[in-house]
Amino acid sequence: MPRRRRAVVAGESYCGEHLGDQVVAFMGALAPDIHRELHRLHVMGDVVAVELTTEGTVTGPFETPPGTVHAAGARLSIPTADFWYVEGGKVKEFNCYVGVSVMLAQLGVHPDFASAVTAP
Repeated sequence: MPRRRRAVVAGESYCGEHLGDQVVAFMGALAPDIHRELHRLHVMGDVVAVELTTEGTVTGPFETPPGTVHAAGARLSIPTADFWYVEGGKVKEFNCYVGVSVMLAQLGVHPDFASAVTAP
C-alpha cells in the first residue's frame, strides 16, 4: 500500500501534493520561523502518537475570505498531534491534527457566536 501523508485542519484534509501547497506553504508564509516542539511520544504496536506544539512568530498577513487579519508579531503556540501508522517497518500513513481554534485565538480571531445564534 502506498504511503499517505495527511494534515487535518479545521475539518479539511490535505493529502499528498496538496499537503505542501496548502499547509506547509501557508504556515511558512505566516510564520517563517515555524517549528515543532515535541513533548511526548507514545508507541502502541504499529501506531506512534506524538504530542507536540507548533510554534512561531507571525510576520506575514493572514488572509481570510472577508479580508486580511494583521497579526504581525503574534506568537503562535498551537497544540498538535501526529499519528504515524507503520506496516512492515515502513510508514503507511501519517496524519497531523492541528488545534485551529487555539491558533485563531492567538491571531486575534474570535468566534462570532451572535451570528450562529441568529442563523436560521
